[in-house]
Amino acid sequence: TQSTWGHQINKNLKEYITTLMNKNLLLITVLALCYVASAAPHLTIDMFTESLCPDCVGFLTQTSYSSFYKVLLKYPDVVQLNLWPYGNARESQDEQGYKFKCQHGEEECIGNLYEACALRKFERVAGFDFAQCLEGGLSKQDGNMDKYAEECLNAEQFEQLRQCVYGQEGNQLMHEIAQKTNSLVPAHQYVPWLVINGKHDEVEETLALTDIEYYVCSRYQQYIPECGQFLMRQIKGQMSKRVKVGRCPAPQLSLIHI
Repeated sequence: TQSTWGHQINKNLKEYITTLMNKNLLLITVLALCYVASAAPHLTIDMFTESLCPDCVGFLTQTSYSSFYKVLLKYPDVVQLNLWPYGNARESQDEQGYKFKCQHGEEECIGNLYEACALRKFERVAGFDFAQCLEGGLSKQDGNMDKYAEECLNAEQFEQLRQCVYGQEGNQLMHEIAQKTNSLVPAHQYVPWLVINGKHDEVEETLALTDIEYYVCSRYQQYIPECGQFLMRQIKGQMSKRVKVGRCPAPQLSLIHI
């Protein structure tokens, strides 16, 4: 009948409108999430180090470093940490490739290569874990890079890194890191040296090195909900442990040739 037909038309129209509204709502939600993600600032920290600087070894093996990179890796949408193991080295070139002089001798150059190769070849967390493990061995002060690298890896991983360290791949990789380090403006005066969002600032560097979680949360709490409770604990006096980080100054004298 006409009444039944009209009722069916109304029903179909309502279903169509409801479906259209749901699709539009979904689209609006997706667009809103995309806007929030794009609006969130990105904190990039470039840390320039060298493997046998006592202050770098001390920092990389104490709990402050563990919390440092774990906090950064916990929020990959907001924070990115890059480690550049070259420091106060010097570079030259001959027909065989690039040559490097390191502040603390040949073993430091090898250690820099191990860390650079691991950070290039391994997943980010694994690369940082390896760097911390290697530096932990070096803190014993007998400085055998191959020995401590092998202790930090399984046989397959160790062989993979050795091929990188002692081959053309590692040589080219260290050249790239040398170029990045040597192009710093201002030029680095010590290590560890931090560049935060493309800029070096000694005050910001000290704050980040001594208490990275507070540094991140106090600046980006609106994008990291978990920061609310942390900052509340800070206000109540439950301050996180802060440490004093030393520096290895860039030498003015000629360096050891390897």
